Amino acid sequence: MIPLDVYRTYLSVRNHFTNDNYNFFKFGGKTKASSSAFEKRRDRYIFDKVSKDYKDDEVALLFVSNFVAKEKFWIGNTLSEESRNIYTMWRKKIQSLSYIFENDVKVIIDEINDREIDFDSVFKIQDGQHPIILRLTLADRISLESFLILNKILDFFPQFNRRIEETIIWPDYYKKCVKYEPFVKVDMTRFKFILKKQLNLV
Repeated sequence: MIPLDVYRTYLSVRNHFTNDNYNFFKFGGKTKASSSAFEKRRDRYIFDKVSKDYKDDEVALLFVSNFVAKEKFWIGNTLSEESRNIYTMWRKKIQSLSYIFENDVKVIIDEINDREIDFDSVFKIQDGQHPIILRLTLADRISLESFLILNKILDFFPQFNRRIEETIIWPDYYKKCVKYEPFVKVDMTRFKFILKKQLNLV
């Protein structure tokens, strides 16, 4: 990928995560950034380095992983060791997602047993407060990816939007989830089976 295309990919991913009206997939990861605008940037060397260090299919995911990890990710951080580590760890997590999901479901089951409640109660909202599943996610006891997969299976986000009353944490976290979810591509049949198996439903 040439540096100009790295620049355009960066803008597309940035717009996806920061602009409610832009969707990376709807626009095919494209932006109208011109080569003349790119040539005027003093940080062109960053995009040149990224084009040399990463394969074409890695560039967008490099930016995605960093925007998910850091809300105010800045292109100047791309060449840092932290940014590279974020991407490396993200790739490992995605490659091991079925294993991570299985373990995260076990964490949920442990919570259920400790509290002596049923599975559905993990998603219930009482007095407008965060449900247990959201608290586990925000505390990093289960991964954001597992949270998103569970929502793909159970579709609890609409209920959360209706019934969670606080307006500081959940609204912004929900936007992050919606923006990130299309990048978490999994075999839903497989993950439904993992969930059912852990719940002794198969």
